[in-house]
Amino acid sequence: MNIAMISYGVASLGYLVLSVLLLISAQWRLTGILLIVASVLSTCWAIMSTVSAGQNDIPFYVLFFLELARNLSLILFLLSIASPNFPKLSKHGAITNWIHLGAVGLIIVTVVVFALLSSGLLSASTIVLGNRFLLTAMMTMSIMGLMLIEQVFRSTQPSRLQSIKHLCIGLGGIYAFDFFMYADAVLFNNLDHQIWAARGFINALAIPFLATSVARNPSWELDIHVSREVVVHSLTIIGAGIYLLIMALAGYLIRLYGASWGAVIQTTFFAAALLLLVFIVFSNRLRAHSRVLLSKHFFSNKYDYRREWLNFTTTLSQSEEDVPHRIIAALVSLIDSPGGLLWATSAHGEYNLIAAKNFELPEAINSSDLKDLKQYYSTSKWLIDLDEVAEFPNRYEGLELPRQILNSAEAWLIVPLPFKDDVIGCVLIARSSITKSINWEDRDLLKMAGFQAASLLAQHQLDKALVEARQFEAFNKLSAYIVHDLKNILGQQSLIVSNAEQHKSNPEFVDDVIRTIDNSVSRMKLLLEQLRSGARTTDRQDIQLSELLHQVINKRSVRQPIPIADVLPPELIVRAEPEQLGVVFGHIIQNAQEATDPETGEINVSLRSDERLAITTITDNGHGMDANFISNRLFQPFDSTKGLTGMGIGAFESREFIRELGGDITVTSDPHKYTVFKITIPLAKDSTVASD
Repeated sequence: MNIAMISYGVASLGYLVLSVLLLISAQWRLTGILLIVASVLSTCWAIMSTVSAGQNDIPFYVLFFLELARNLSLILFLLSIASPNFPKLSKHGAITNWIHLGAVGLIIVTVVVFALLSSGLLSASTIVLGNRFLLTAMMTMSIMGLMLIEQVFRSTQPSRLQSIKHLCIGLGGIYAFDFFMYADAVLFNNLDHQIWAARGFINALAIPFLATSVARNPSWELDIHVSREVVVHSLTIIGAGIYLLIMALAGYLIRLYGASWGAVIQTTFFAAALLLLVFIVFSNRLRAHSRVLLSKHFFSNKYDYRREWLNFTTTLSQSEEDVPHRIIAALVSLIDSPGGLLWATSAHGEYNLIAAKNFELPEAINSSDLKDLKQYYSTSKWLIDLDEVAEFPNRYEGLELPRQILNSAEAWLIVPLPFKDDVIGCVLIARSSITKSINWEDRDLLKMAGFQAASLLAQHQLDKALVEARQFEAFNKLSAYIVHDLKNILGQQSLIVSNAEQHKSNPEFVDDVIRTIDNSVSRMKLLLEQLRSGARTTDRQDIQLSELLHQVINKRSVRQPIPIADVLPPELIVRAEPEQLGVVFGHIIQNAQEATDPETGEINVSLRSDERLAITTITDNGHGMDANFISNRLFQPFDSTKGLTGMGIGAFESREFIRELGGDITVTSDPHKYTVFKITIPLAKDSTVASD
């Protein structure tokens, strides 16, 4: 007994056990039947190989036909897994169709050649060529098997890989070893007997992997999805390989018949061939045409919807362009169009052109010219194919489009953007140089994309409206502040007028009037500047806080009770706008004066520092406030306790200004006892900290 008999004997026993297991657990579906046939034929092949290893009187054609039948059954089994329409060819010609037809054609040619060789009809001079053909045919079948295994493995859902990977490993090992054996045989025109003897052990090692897959897939109902990327990559590799083989053959012929110039011409030819291959690989137009070709002829559906939707959503959400241009880019990318135009409805229901991308019409379109779109969509719920409008106008009955669009050779499709019960916009898509016409799949995809794009456009319009509302809110807020300041200035002027008759002969009163009017003029100029700029002044500078407080206290000393400065250290410096900060302190002191009795009231102003904060405290013994008023009404804008004479924004404005500086205003109070306003402001960097 030699090693080859042991090798194929072990394989025979393994395949026999596998066949019995398959027959016991058979579901009698097509895939299962093909696997049983492949296992039985493999058993017969292994048994005959065992006998042939011990006896040399087994005819060669018997082993050859058994191996050919075994390989064919395995290829059909793999095709039944990889192709959901097997044994029929796919409607659009899937990649497995080519392997299917190629395998059948190769088997037929191989059988014919083998029959001619066996019958002696071929002359002796062609025997060597015939043997090489048979060995090459068997090597080609092993390559087909490897390709099918790669298709099955890479196109299986990740959740099902555990049930299919053992099959791929087992059959992959068998076909890889066959490829190695037959490639060696083709090279030397003879089978290596040691490699052939080891082949039985290789097949035996693969049987446990096949049995594991059988146990995990008793019915072989696998969820297979052939990815377009897998097909593209596989065809790219196959195409590049074929291209390089053709170029190598051409180069060989050039060198063979090119005499002394053969090597130079061959080198130049190879360089040109590689440049041509690089050009083909990096050509966007050729890649786009290839994708269309694959979609039409290799898949039942034109689009890989998961990938298309991911790309569409990514373009809508992550592009650096504004929203209208992102909408155009996302829609036109679905059908390889270079650009388009986007119209959106205004607040008055008119369509206005808001974005254009790589496309423009010769003449502008009036907003009223697109009014029929809304009525048309309410009845049809469909997009508009301008080629179809020109050829079959009765299909778009009642639709009137602007002549600028109808007369444009580049205008192709109009995609409505429906949101709720309205059409808030539409996209005119430019004609594609790759996709010449659209079918129901294109229409469905563009229709669903239009819904998604409409939602983003509606959000964009709401965002714009919100920005405009906030601008008006900011302007109204500024106006309220300015009116409040004007009211205070008017109060000062009214006080001067009411006291003028009584104190007009008093020089001190006249000096105070001049200072007050000068201050009023300065504040009026500041208000006018704010109106022109549309914002509160932010011209900040370093302020010695104690000096500013003394100025405010002096201004407020014309009214009882007169504020008293307790402790005002001079070294504390803050950075703020002096006039506005003075208004804040003046407003708080004024409110304290209004809340206290003119004869018995007391108002104290003190200043200290704590870490990097200047803390100003204004205390009075007036009627005070309860906790509910402080929490809910004190800093509430337009809520005043002064009736028609107050606007209710002084405290709110003061706190907002202090908070803009990085500080805050806090209030503690006890009704009929006291009120304490504490104003904290960050110290300037060059201020000296003097904590108490």
